[in-house]
Amino acid sequence: MERIVFYKPYKNWFKVQMFVGAFFLIVGTVFLIHHVHSNNSDSRLLISGVIMLQGLLSFSSGYYQQKSKSFFIEWDDLEIRYQLLKDKSIQTIRIAEIRNVRINNMEVRFQLAETEKILLLEGIFYQDMKKVKEMLQILQTTVENRKPKD
Repeated sequence: MERIVFYKPYKNWFKVQMFVGAFFLIVGTVFLIHHVHSNNSDSRLLISGVIMLQGLLSFSSGYYQQKSKSFFIEWDDLEIRYQLLKDKSIQTIRIAEIRNVRINNMEVRFQLAETEKILLLEGIFYQDMKKVKEMLQILQTTVENRKPKD
């Protein structure tokens, strides 16, 4: 089974970002609560807001990096499994059900026995896209050779 992971962040970097983000959120919240209970200037309110915003941005960046770690495509002799940017879960295409494969620039269309599935290859590095297209061209040739000749 061959697998291509499309997004390769630094190992565990998302955990560091989420930790730093949570830390800044807590510190900003403490500063905000302290400001409310004391009669300090408005500059502390602004500073606590900026710290909280920084924490929120850092935490959300780490969260989305962790989430995007799962974008991949893998295949073997029986099926193709993938999860791309707009997919909520892992999608599976059985190779025996494929009737036709059309490869465009950033789009691959699989004509199955009853439906059609579209693979959008947006946001994928060139080298990864090249590997996927090579695999799909081999699959396209296999499917065309499998069709009965009239």
